[in-house]
Amino acid sequence: MLGTDIDTPVAAGYHPFVLVGGDPVDALSIIVHRDFAYERGTALVSKMRELIPRQMFEVPIQASIGAQIIARETVHAMRKNVLANATAATSAANASC
Repeated sequence: MLGTDIDTPVAAGYHPFVLVGGDPVDALSIIVHRDFAYERGTALVSKMRELIPRQMFEVPIQASIGAQIIARETVHAMRKNVLANATAATSAANASC
């Protein structure tokens, strides 16, 4: 039995969940020691932010233990370049003069 001997301490493990867009993703959850839960959650969330491509809307990626959010990153939305067409039209009009 674990924890009965003085030489074998019981390790406290946490099960942080990864939330993508507010929904838990079970495939990304891991079991870590409580001393390393913050570091592993932060590393996992930042790596996920690099891997997920930009969408038409913001996508929050969070690591949580229970109700407590321990890490958060956001994949920002794509922006339309509304000045690109205006600049091209202006420079074309100036070139024709």
